[in-house]
Amino acid sequence: MNPKCGFCQGTSFKLVAPTMGIQGATFKMQFVVCAKCNAAITVLSYYDPGVVAKHTEDKVDVALSQLSSLNSELHAINANIGAVMSAIRQLK
Repeated sequence: MNPKCGFCQGTSFKLVAPTMGIQGATFKMQFVVCAKCNAAITVLSYYDPGVVAKHTEDKVDVALSQLSSLNSELHAINANIGAVMSAIRQLK
């Protein structure tokens, strides 16, 4: 069974990105429209959710790695401060 346009009974469709924003939409959308009469059949997210999730995951991984490095550096600084404070106490 082939899908048909509810308006003109066309059986060919195309993907169209709107040239202006959609009121109330919080992210970019695209439409599947009838190739014959341009009636909107459905609305889809412009961005593939899987790709967006993977990109976000990659950014989180980088941030976690940077935080881990920063944490190591802070521990080293803390150890150095402790050594300096100990040396100062011994001078008194």
